[in-house]
Amino acid sequence: MPGLFTTQRECIYINESRNIDVAAIVLSLNDVTCGKLDEIDATGYGIPVFIATENQERVPAEYLPRISGVFENCESRREFMVAS
Repeated sequence: MPGLFTTQRECIYINESRNIDVAAIVLSLNDVTCGKLDEIDATGYGIPVFIATENQERVPAEYLPRISGVFENCESRREFMVAS
């Protein structure tokens, strides 16, 4: 997902973070199914988590109450995703 968002903050891969001084976390659906959302919830930090989907992926309903939103990475939404 590098290059998907513009931000003034440093972007760090989830496997390289200790979730300290984090404004928000963006996960892939694969990250979620591999347990990353559970790991983030276990910290108790209350960090907003978003899921970025690709190729018409669907986020299972069971995850929706635990996340702040979903970004769909597709050409029709590209301008919205990278707007500054």
